Amino acid sequence: MDSIKKLLDEFKKGNIIIVFDDENRENEADLIVPIEKLSPEKINFLITHAKGMLCAPLSENIVKDKGLCLMPDSKTSKHSTAFTLSVDSKNVHTGISPLERYQTAIDLINPSKTFKDFITPGHLFPLVAKNGGLLERRGHTEAAISLCKWAGLIEGALVCEMINHNGKMFTKDEAIKFAKKYKLAFCTIEDLVEYQNRTYSNVKKIIKAKLNTEFGLFDITIYKELFNEKEHVFLSMGDYKNGVLRIHSECFTGDVLFSKTCDCNNQLHAALKKIAKDGKGAIIYLRQEGRGIGLSEKIKAYALQQERGMDTVEANIELGHKVDNRDYHQAAWILKDQGYNKVRLLTNNPEKAKYLVNHGFKVCVENLNVCIKPENYNYLYTKKIKMGHNILFEGEKDE
Repeated sequence: MDSIKKLLDEFKKGNIIIVFDDENRENEADLIVPIEKLSPEKINFLITHAKGMLCAPLSENIVKDKGLCLMPDSKTSKHSTAFTLSVDSKNVHTGISPLERYQTAIDLINPSKTFKDFITPGHLFPLVAKNGGLLERRGHTEAAISLCKWAGLIEGALVCEMINHNGKMFTKDEAIKFAKKYKLAFCTIEDLVEYQNRTYSNVKKIIKAKLNTEFGLFDITIYKELFNEKEHVFLSMGDYKNGVLRIHSECFTGDVLFSKTCDCNNQLHAALKKIAKDGKGAIIYLRQEGRGIGLSEKIKAYALQQERGMDTVEANIELGHKVDNRDYHQAAWILKDQGYNKVRLLTNNPEKAKYLVNHGFKVCVENLNVCIKPENYNYLYTKKIKMGHNILFEGEKDE
């Protein structure tokens, strides 16, 4: 995260930076500069070297206060860019020169200016950033406003797509080479998402109660993610911080319907039995079904495995997903809220430990005994070989 902190220092000074989008999304590089530190010379650099459309990402609050109207939109994708009507400041002549676009940009973050102080259509295109930032939409618009927020600047910036001399969009390698040439800080959307996940909590405690189960009496606490409707569960017993912890991802087919295709139900029950026997411990139940792809996509993956002989990894990739779309940042923030600083983690998945270590926890891993059956053998073997899970098959020695 040190590289992002250095990038933020540059951005806070008003220096232009480059942010590269996810390769499976727009796959483009943008030059970004905060309006609060803007100059006509910086605008001239953007339109000369980037050559794309000059846009002005703004926070939802600024757009609302200004009374800017959204541009009519026929796009149906929830990831589409939210344009307002294009504008020029009434304090400019034609609005096209770097000096005049600078004036329009400055007026856009001036709290005394409202829609009546602008002419439309104009030569600057305001964009509305989602309140949830990059956790709600992984776009350059949200990246720009998140950078402004983290740098303590007014939440308005200019962005411009980078187009190469051959008319094609800059590749990642070309953008990095450009950054080195002009001594500009560079990062990716993924870098910024990781920074946000590690630096700012995305969960809020909702309610706590007692829950009497066949494994004993637990405390149940519900946490909700701030920018979507997902609710996660923290289930604890006794002196839980000194007991084992299981981070368990939702599995409707296994946990509820007792599917033999996976081992999720057995792992959950093993953790509950261990906690009940020890009289202490906790389970975080994360609502990220199907390794984060959702129930319907998981069943599509099942169909591919049954009909075309794919394994679980191949099926996910065939459907256009990552091998594993989950993350465990929410679990880390729940643990921080619960006062943990060290964890006895009950898992066979090394990724869970990695996430917690990156959040500053001391982690001691205790492997779960996996229930291997003929029905789930291939599934578990694939997790071991292709996903690195610590699963011990018959005849193997635990190292």
